[in-house]
Amino acid sequence: MNGISFRFRNFSKKNLIPAKVPQKRFFELIMVCFCCIAISNSAFAQGLRGRVVDADNGAGVTGATLSIIPSFKGADNFYLATSPGGDFLFESLAPGYYRLDVDMLGYEKISIQELLVAAGKEDFLEIALRKSATTLPDVTIKSSLLGRRLQQELGEIPLSHDQTLRFPAMSFDPARLATAYPGVAQTDDGINGLSIRGNSPAAVKWRLEGVEIVNPNHLPNAGTFSDGPAAASGGILMFSAQLLDNSRLLTGSFAPGYGDASAGIMDMYLRPGNNQNREFTVQAGLIGLDAAAEGPISKEKGSSYLANYRYSTVGLLSQMGVSFGDEAINFQDLSFNLRFPLKSGGYIGLFGMGGLSVNDYQHTTDSTALESYKQFFDINFESRSGLIGLTEFNPLGKSAWVKSTLLVSGQKNERRVEPFNPDFEVNARSSSAESNLSGSSTYALEVDPQNRLLAGHQFSFRQYEGMVEQAGFTQYRGDTKKFYFSWQPWASWEWNSRSDKTQITAGLHTLWATFNAATAVDPRVSLRHRISQKQKLSASWGIVSSTQPIWLYAGLDASNERQPNKSLGLTHTQQAALRYGWQSNPNLVLSAEIFWQHHTKVPVFEGDSNGYSLYNDVENLFSSTKLINGGKARNVGLELGAERRVENGFFWLANATLFQSQYTGSDGIWRDSRWNLGKVANVVLGKEWQREKEDGLYKTFGVNGRAVFSGGFYDLPVNELKNPFNPAPYPGSNTVYSEQLPDYFRLDLRVYWKRHLGNRRNSTFAMEFQNVTLQQNVAYYYFDPFTNQTETKYQLGLIPFISWRLEF
Repeated sequence: MNGISFRFRNFSKKNLIPAKVPQKRFFELIMVCFCCIAISNSAFAQGLRGRVVDADNGAGVTGATLSIIPSFKGADNFYLATSPGGDFLFESLAPGYYRLDVDMLGYEKISIQELLVAAGKEDFLEIALRKSATTLPDVTIKSSLLGRRLQQELGEIPLSHDQTLRFPAMSFDPARLATAYPGVAQTDDGINGLSIRGNSPAAVKWRLEGVEIVNPNHLPNAGTFSDGPAAASGGILMFSAQLLDNSRLLTGSFAPGYGDASAGIMDMYLRPGNNQNREFTVQAGLIGLDAAAEGPISKEKGSSYLANYRYSTVGLLSQMGVSFGDEAINFQDLSFNLRFPLKSGGYIGLFGMGGLSVNDYQHTTDSTALESYKQFFDINFESRSGLIGLTEFNPLGKSAWVKSTLLVSGQKNERRVEPFNPDFEVNARSSSAESNLSGSSTYALEVDPQNRLLAGHQFSFRQYEGMVEQAGFTQYRGDTKKFYFSWQPWASWEWNSRSDKTQITAGLHTLWATFNAATAVDPRVSLRHRISQKQKLSASWGIVSSTQPIWLYAGLDASNERQPNKSLGLTHTQQAALRYGWQSNPNLVLSAEIFWQHHTKVPVFEGDSNGYSLYNDVENLFSSTKLINGGKARNVGLELGAERRVENGFFWLANATLFQSQYTGSDGIWRDSRWNLGKVANVVLGKEWQREKEDGLYKTFGVNGRAVFSGGFYDLPVNELKNPFNPAPYPGSNTVYSEQLPDYFRLDLRVYWKRHLGNRRNSTFAMEFQNVTLQQNVAYYYFDPFTNQTETKYQLGLIPFISWRLEF
């Protein structure tokens, strides 16, 4: 979210802000924070602290050489070696971006780019080094914990916390950030729905700490045609970016440890709180107000806490009488992450989140102002989401480790439509509730510097209940009646040549679902070869099997007893990719990737030969129509990308994707899919100027912008049934997305001013403008029963954001 941010240190316990604050007292919280700023008298120099560990056993690496190189002029390089425990500390660094190089004999050398050092803020890095039989060229990474995450050579977009703050119109949302990279398209300006390489956004899965979770977004109905909840998107991520570590989007070529996802996986991780100094943060902007706290639970033991509460500014301003068009939007959430180190060198983490969101629309009382059918109704949508989890990481001897996570997540949605005229017979209500008890374990063993073995499993107990009523008649009822269980054991082997120029990874991923007696064993293989110090070639092939949406399995027939789609089988996806990468220097990376995907056994209508396919759906349509695994889909394309990381305040990235996405219905005819944009291009460009006005006082002015251009999505042809008040607008044969929308273009701009005040605090004032050219991009066409004609729904117009951020 865009916002004001305050950060305090060494704050006394008696003044701690409670994690959960009543709405009516929220402004009191803000005033308390301002008062604390005034009385804070602690001194703390900005710096970079961390620990270098062995990726295979978690032990501290003693004597590793660290070099920190500023990406701006006028500052010196600093060098040091890690302590006997692997710890390091760079003190009194000038504000700005740095590159950190880590080198140790017998380990891969790594380079971590775009590390932002800010006045009054201490960042902590845990850097995991992997053993190597020889000295490799620099391996550039964006995350410090990749040694403990399942790695893959292709189909991965790293998403840094800094970029969610720096890029324009990202709303502090890593999913939106992913749309700036190749192969990813945002399905609507107002949501974080992702169409990846021509696949449905509904096929994207979300993971937290390595475990699948239910849709973790506020307002999951945002951007959908029927105003029903989407399967994997929403208005904004349920938990604040304050809690997130660097994350990543997996777009294909999955490693053996990933499965049950035909389109992509948003793989997110939480950062631990500062275990040495207390910090408090408040942010404010159009998206919401944040209040965060972090610090040590016990400095001696190294345990820490991190908590965040957020309340939507839109909701606050609505309560003050400020109008935001025809809908009142409101959301709030509370989240926390606790970390407890273990004597073994591992840790135990406890984390949780809860969120509420409301979208309320009131009918138009002035009959002379009526312009659309929607204005005759009161429409209310409410969503409640939550999760709680426990994770543990433990080294096992000198060459192995195991990580396990157990998590419970759930979401409940309710929608009510009531006409102000009782003669209208279109009153409706719907509800859905989904829960998931899921867990995972990963075991890693280094056999020798050339061979590594990994194995693990994922399990899930899912439950769902939903209904749709229209004019007093039940049109859909779904109930799993019991937990649906699925299990995904997997194993992989990684081999490195003696020269470390070639790496091969091969493995198997198994998916077993008890509710429909489906089983799949999917082979995966990938190859990476370093052509030269600057060039790398990678290739991969594999099969990914995936279950169908749970609401489809749970749908009951007219007797409310039989589930006609419970026996639907798995969809199988073959994926192959070839990638060439060239890193001419530490700050410039060029890449080209060819991808191919072929889906089989996609659900389509039974008996009725037509063009319907579940592949085109994005929201929960709540249909009990009998489907069969008779459809296909295919995607093929080319991704080109170039990225120049921050150097002397200047950065840019540019990329383009050309692709084709097609599918077949039960009639076997190949057609353009709903997601066949054909082309997507992005350019992000930024520059900042920094000056030291006086000793310890730095001022920075920055400008950056993003332009995105793409083809249009495909839409259904308009007839009298295609209106948002028809819960099942196309039950028959008219299900072909044959009308392509016009091309899409959007330009976003961000202008900001920073002040680093002494060594204790920094502030940022920013103005952002989404769609500065006022482009009228078409979202969809529909039939309006009031005007009795086809109408156009446009994407968002000019959206201004003004924010202030202060960190202590």
